[in-house]
Amino acid sequence: MVVPEPTPAMLHALARIREPDVVAPFAPPGWLLALRPNGPLSRRAVPRASAAEWPTASLAAELTAELALSAWASGHADRVLRASFLRRVWADRRAAPRITSDLSLVVAPTLGGRRSLARARALGVATALVMDLPALRRLHHDLDTASARWPESQFLRRFRAPAGWIAQQEAEWALADVVVVRSDLAARLVAPAAASVALLSPLTAVSPPTRPARHVFLAGGSAARHGTFEVEQLLALCPELRVGLRVTEGTEPRRLVSHPRVTVVPGTREPLLAGIDAVIALAWTEAEPRELALAARAGVPVVATPQASGPFVGHAHLDPGDVAALRGALSGHARAAPPPAWLPWQPET
Repeated sequence: MVVPEPTPAMLHALARIREPDVVAPFAPPGWLLALRPNGPLSRRAVPRASAAEWPTASLAAELTAELALSAWASGHADRVLRASFLRRVWADRRAAPRITSDLSLVVAPTLGGRRSLARARALGVATALVMDLPALRRLHHDLDTASARWPESQFLRRFRAPAGWIAQQEAEWALADVVVVRSDLAARLVAPAAASVALLSPLTAVSPPTRPARHVFLAGGSAARHGTFEVEQLLALCPELRVGLRVTEGTEPRRLVSHPRVTVVPGTREPLLAGIDAVIALAWTEAEPRELALAARAGVPVVATPQASGPFVGHAHLDPGDVAALRGALSGHARAAPPPAWLPWQPET
């Protein structure tokens, strides 16, 4: 398994594989322990029969590179994405030469698997690609749409992936025997190019608001891509509404966090949904907001865009930026989300 960084999707995939061999060039020992808290995890390059431990000098160099890369990216969302790509390319380079025909499966993350998956296919080894980052071509489209709607936003205009990244990502879809995705939206984007598509987590049922909501929580954080400008408009339209949100890196607009009817939660703290009438997930780009899982467990109604809904179904549906539809959904007049009929899983209630 090629694991350049501990994304939630890769951790979830790791938990479903028994005693995997992991190629994780940048990982310090404590990070590896966190990857596999309930069982053994080897810090070996595959295959198990050779290359026992990473050399100390190589480990020191890679950790130094990781610290430098993290320092460069800190506080800049666009740099975080570029740093992620560099980690993935390097891990893929380290893993590919170590793949042999006696392996049963090679698993790699998106943008970090082109060499490994190609070598595995040439040797007749099964391959799986985990789409733990958004599809870049769709990400560009969504960012362009959002920045046209909100031209004052800095982040929405800042990041665009190089064309080579898009080409590599879409080539990986064709190299994998199965592409594992986080959402129905991602599945529909990948399906035309992939041999097979699977959902990382089972579909989980949530409910739409059935009565007027007066206290809501914004899923995802305080960045513009999560719908903060829409929240500001909604507050102006609904004087009785109160909103909770997590303050995260890249807050836009800054004035929102000082609004008298906005309650802020530190970005690292788990939000409490007691007293919340609905969770609103308004992301313009594919996201994985943790508040939706909390809402499903607590029975809190959900309003979500396709980009934010992940594996959750049954919520009130709206398109990104549609404040009128959001207001209607919160008044109890929800538009139901279209069912992901082609997926083989049934909602868990």
